[in-house]
Amino acid sequence: MNTRRGTGLQQGFSLIELLVSIALGLLLMTGLTVLLVSFNDVADSVGQRADLQERAGLLDHLWGLALDGAGQMGCLADSAAVENFLNASWADLGLLRPWPAVEIVQEPAISPFFSGISNLAPDSQGLVIRGFAKPLGELIAQSSDGRGQAELLGPSARINSDDVVLLSDCRQAVIFSATQTRHSSGAVRFSWAAGEGVLDNRALEQSADSLSDASEWSLTPADFEAGSRLFGPVGRRIYIAESLTSTPQRRVFALWQKPVFGNALELVTGVQRMILRYGAWRTGEDAGQVDFMGYFDAPDLPQDARVVLLLVTLYVASHLSSDHPHWTPVSFALPLTSVPSP
Repeated sequence: MNTRRGTGLQQGFSLIELLVSIALGLLLMTGLTVLLVSFNDVADSVGQRADLQERAGLLDHLWGLALDGAGQMGCLADSAAVENFLNASWADLGLLRPWPAVEIVQEPAISPFFSGISNLAPDSQGLVIRGFAKPLGELIAQSSDGRGQAELLGPSARINSDDVVLLSDCRQAVIFSATQTRHSSGAVRFSWAAGEGVLDNRALEQSADSLSDASEWSLTPADFEAGSRLFGPVGRRIYIAESLTSTPQRRVFALWQKPVFGNALELVTGVQRMILRYGAWRTGEDAGQVDFMGYFDAPDLPQDARVVLLLVTLYVASHLSSDHPHWTPVSFALPLTSVPSP
C-alpha cells in the first residue's frame, strides 16, 4: 500500500511587499522624528520662557534692593535741610552728594562716575544711585570740643577715620568726614577736625554753606543732642559690562553693581543692554500751566518735574548657551519712595 504525504510549502514576502513595508516604516519613523523634534522644541521653548521669567523676577528683586535707600537723608525727607559741612560744593561731591537720588548716565564710557570701570557695553546706559540710609551709630551725649561719641548700631556697624557720614536728628543734618576715630566696647569716638578728612572738613573761619552761600555755619556736629544718629552712604552704580564668563571668542555681558566704596559685583549674566527713563509728574500751579505725567529720556526731563518712577528695560538672552542667543526686552517700573528736591 502506498502512502502519499503532503509537503507544506512556506511562501515569503514578495519584493514589492518588502519595498512597501520598508516605505511605510520609513514614513512612520519620519513622522515620529518630526513629532519628537516638535516636542523637543516645545520643551526647549517652555524651558527658555521659564528661565527668562525666573531671571526677570530675579532682576526685579535685585533692582528693588539696589534702589533701597535712594534719596534718603538718614531720617530726613528733604536734602535742603542738610548743611554742607565741607570745603567743596555739592556738585563736587559726586556719588556722595545727597541729590539727585537717581541719575541716568547716557554714556557711561565717558562719564567720570564710571571712570576705572572697563569693558562697558556699547549703546547701554548707566545709573547712579545716591543716599545716606545705612544706620551706623547714635550719639551718646552732645558733642563738644570738636569730638563726639556714639554707640554703634549692631556688630557690623563701624566708623573709621576718613569715612563720610551724615549726622541727623530728623530735622536737620550735616555731612562730614569722621577723623581720629577710636573704637571701644561697641562705641566709637570721632572728630570732625578741619582739613583732616577726605572731604576736608571746613574750618570755622572759612565756613560757608554752598547751598545758601552763607558766610558761616548754621549748623555743626556740636549742635546735635544725644539720640541723633549717624548714617553711612548707600550710593552705587548700576551698569552693563563684560561678564566674568566672557572670552575673546564669545563676548558675554552682564548686569553689574559697584558701591561707592567696595568691589564690583556681577548680578545677572546674559544682559546685553540697559535703557532707562524717568517717570515724572508736574502740577500746573502757575497760570497757563497744565498738569502732566509721563516717561522721559534723561535729556528731555523738565527741570521742575518730580521724578517718582524709574522705567528699566533690559535686553536679556533667552538662550544664553547658544552661540546666537535671542535677546528679549524685559521692562519694569520701580517706584522711588524718597526723592528729595535739589
